[in-house]
Amino acid sequence: MDANNRKKLSAALALLMLSSQPVLASGLEAERSKAVQKKNSIESNMAGTQSMINQTKGQVATVQAEIRALDAQITQVNLKLDQLNGEMQKLQAEIAQTKAELEAAKEELLEKKDLYAKRLRAMYIANDRGYLDILLDSTDAESLIGNARMIRSIATSDRKLIDEINAKVKEIEEKQALLAEQEKQLAQKQEQARIEKSNLEAANAQKTSFMNNLVNDLSSYEAQYDEMLRESDAIQSQIAN
Repeated sequence: MDANNRKKLSAALALLMLSSQPVLASGLEAERSKAVQKKNSIESNMAGTQSMINQTKGQVATVQAEIRALDAQITQVNLKLDQLNGEMQKLQAEIAQTKAELEAAKEELLEKKDLYAKRLRAMYIANDRGYLDILLDSTDAESLIGNARMIRSIATSDRKLIDEINAKVKEIEEKQALLAEQEKQLAQKQEQARIEKSNLEAANAQKTSFMNNLVNDLSSYEAQYDEMLRESDAIQSQIAN
């Protein structure tokens, strides 16, 4: 190739290089603009995710406080139940004792009534003359009156004893009825406390389940945020280079 042709070729190459530089620069700028747009989109999504993280953290804190309050209420109900159970045991022991006292008093009453009936039969019906013989054996009017008074005294004493036992039985029966009513009312309080505890435990379980879901959501949001942050940092490095 002669010198003239080499000059022409060199001029042509130089012209080609000069004409291609604007095209290359324009392509790099387009890539950079695209990367910036993508970074801005990621950062916008990061802001939204951060908002969700903050909101979820607030919900977790609120639900945790509600769970602590429910735990405290459950503790109070358990203490109340323990107290009621203790009262019930004491009351049932008293009821058992009163029942035994009532049975003993009724048995005593039956025995005294039987004895009283036997004495009456001895005085008025039975073949054994008993008190009637005492009267007939009186030697004079004075001894007759004295013997009659003695017989009346014995009968009055028997009747008084029976009346006392009857009063005792009635008193014990009234006490037994009162204790039975107290037992009924106490049982109702126990049932109410058990229902209250059951409702609180159900609410607690529901709150705990909700909180677990929130914690899972929070972990997911944080993982998404971290991934977007890494992607944003990588794009920023590309832009800088």
